Amino acid sequence: MNSLTSFESRFVIDEINLYIAVISTDHTISFANKQLLHFSGVHFENIDHLPYWELPWWQNGMENQNQLMFAVERAFFGETVRFDATYMKYDNTLHEIDFILKPLYKRDEIVSVIAMGYNISDLVKTQKALTRRQRQLDAFFEFSSDGYCFCLLEQPTEIAQTDDDYIQHLMSHQKLAFFNQQLEKILSRKLTHQTAIADIFPNVSEIVSHWREMIIHGKSQFDTIIQLEDTFYEDSALDAYLLDEPYDRLYIRVTLVAIFDDQGAFEGNYAVVRERTQEVRNIKRLEFLANKDPLTKINNRRSFYEKAVELIETCQRDKIDTSVVMIDIDFFKHINDTFGHDAGDTVLYHFAALVKSFIADRGIVARYGGEEFVLLLTCPFHKAKQLMEALRIKIAEMVIEHGEQRITLTASIGIRGNTRQTDNIDTLTAEADKALYYAKNHGRNRVAVYAELPAEETRENI
Repeated sequence: MNSLTSFESRFVIDEINLYIAVISTDHTISFANKQLLHFSGVHFENIDHLPYWELPWWQNGMENQNQLMFAVERAFFGETVRFDATYMKYDNTLHEIDFILKPLYKRDEIVSVIAMGYNISDLVKTQKALTRRQRQLDAFFEFSSDGYCFCLLEQPTEIAQTDDDYIQHLMSHQKLAFFNQQLEKILSRKLTHQTAIADIFPNVSEIVSHWREMIIHGKSQFDTIIQLEDTFYEDSALDAYLLDEPYDRLYIRVTLVAIFDDQGAFEGNYAVVRERTQEVRNIKRLEFLANKDPLTKINNRRSFYEKAVELIETCQRDKIDTSVVMIDIDFFKHINDTFGHDAGDTVLYHFAALVKSFIADRGIVARYGGEEFVLLLTCPFHKAKQLMEALRIKIAEMVIEHGEQRITLTASIGIRGNTRQTDNIDTLTAEADKALYYAKNHGRNRVAVYAELPAEETRENI
């Protein structure tokens, strides 16, 4: 042991940041360095030639004692033994120590065992913190309602250019490094680490432009639709009636965030995929209820006024004539009284569908109230009159089936032409309404033009 107890050796051993003890063949302590004595809070004379199992810092539970005893015995049989254990410092704080026990030889004979301990408390705390954080992240990713994935390059790369070919090259070299189960659930498909980026979002034709925006600005967001093989939501009679919305569509919002290393090289990105089908459906439902007539599914009166004001302003700017048309179903009360209100609703629905398809993109159609409808056409009154005459004939030829009943009807129509003299939609509809009532009061099933009415019919009291 002279090699351990010489001045130079003791100085080095005392100053290194290890806990060192030497156990003699009689299982007593023959040497302990300064670091170990400081840890235990004792002087060497108090432990000199003390059996190692009686050392105060090793009396921290039976498990530690048994672990130490087995390690010492194995070391005296020539093995190098390593183990971790928790020990109590003199100030009653617990520390994690990593011990290595090695036999010391003299002329091929084991004369003692040296025990070297590393204080790994900070490392263990860090590992526990990382493990805890990893569990938290795992829980966050796996139990989140959003889908997550990381698409990474094998090596970070400097962004040399941002043309389509280069962006596609980058995308093709990114690997799906991580994804959570929720992403698979949202996309309704199984993913692997070999799944290509373009296959994750197959319906996004502008995916290269979104990737470019992400690389340039650090973030990109887009909405897209996934077409499902099966119906995703249970049918809602009300929503199906209101929206005509397919139930095999999945609406998602994708947020892309670029990842750069400390030198600014592009490493890849992560994506957050949020399923928002119900949100979209709710928005559409609210928009429909705010702007559409629930029975006929065409514009309601409020929506008509908003759209008509904008369209008239546009037409006046572009020097396009407009015409406002009022249509009323003749003897609609008789239809209700004869066939019932359900039949009346059927008539209104099919009547609105006919008018809407007949007008197509030539203007705006709305239910004004009851059995009365209003149109804004982008044509002068003489063209509007020709169009409405054709519509009147179509209406008279229409046969509406309700159960076993076959219902026919006619309509009266009033037109107010507007040669860019006014943009007041209230005035235009009021004067079209006067033409309508002239048509109704003069035999029904006819078209009347406000400009052609007798002077007495256009007075304010009419």
